[in-house]
Amino acid sequence: MRSTHTGRLTWLAKSRARSCIASLCALAALCGCTNAPAAPHRTATCCRDLLSPPSPQARPPVVLREILTSSPAGPVRGWLARIDLTSPQIQVVVTPPLEDAIDGKREALLQSTDVFARNLFAAQPTPPLQLIAINANFFSNEGGSKNYKPGVPSDIIGLSISAGGVVSPPRTFAALGDPALLIWDKRAEIDRITPQLLARRMADEPIVAAVAGVGASESDKATGSAMLSGGEITARDARVYATQRHPRTAAGTADNGRTLVLIAIDGRQPGWSVGMTLPELAELLQAEGCTDALNLDGGGSTAIVMLDGAGALTTNRVSDKRFRPVANNLAVIVRGSQSP
Repeated sequence: MRSTHTGRLTWLAKSRARSCIASLCALAALCGCTNAPAAPHRTATCCRDLLSPPSPQARPPVVLREILTSSPAGPVRGWLARIDLTSPQIQVVVTPPLEDAIDGKREALLQSTDVFARNLFAAQPTPPLQLIAINANFFSNEGGSKNYKPGVPSDIIGLSISAGGVVSPPRTFAALGDPALLIWDKRAEIDRITPQLLARRMADEPIVAAVAGVGASESDKATGSAMLSGGEITARDARVYATQRHPRTAAGTADNGRTLVLIAIDGRQPGWSVGMTLPELAELLQAEGCTDALNLDGGGSTAIVMLDGAGALTTNRVSDKRFRPVANNLAVIVRGSQSP
């Protein structure tokens, strides 16, 4: 399936050096726009920016980048969004709970990321300037992979918080919590979250939204760490399939949690994008300034959907040829500076 470009995001950036590209080029032989050879274990990356509309703020609330990357296995493509969580224009939304939810069995109904994004956009009282949505948690559903259909009841694996309420509780294995992304008002943090730690964090300050990756389990006793922790790459111990190339969805934090970075990498499409290993993805996020990052559900679930103020849609090229219905999605709404 070709990339879905039923419209184009406006405000195409004029060519200028940006801090991201400078930091990416700091990697050995990075930036495929040059003739420098890429180091064997790294990728050569250049980016095309699509920016949020002009703002009186020193930095825009959201910066979108299309990533064009080469690797020893072939080309890699994807999209990256940098979100300034300190901006009053930003709202983070996670799939809401079901009215008839049953913990561990029926926490969500499968819904593809593009439908989630369109419905959320249409539900806003005033059209937002932008809306960016990605798939989030891993999940299990009735009928398994043969039943990825809209509306199928499913269990969200690990922590999910929507509008301050816990939709799915933290998951632990051998007393270790899964890596999770916690979002407060104006900041975010990635940590391994147990029920006890979550209770303390929520008592200190209301958590607006949260999603999670997966840690170790009976079937895979790898550590299941975050991909980046305190600035150090720990991706070889992360799940899932850390050293294999697959489509990937991930989230990272930078600027002491004031910046949220979302990324979706296409894969399983020779000639278009072969995907990334988790160490490669961690390097890219580290170069973007992230100190902490976690891997979210990937493979055929990987999706990023971007709508501009007119509702025009831009997406990645999903590996299943169509968007897979998933249990949990995360969206960032960019409101006009005068919006409530």
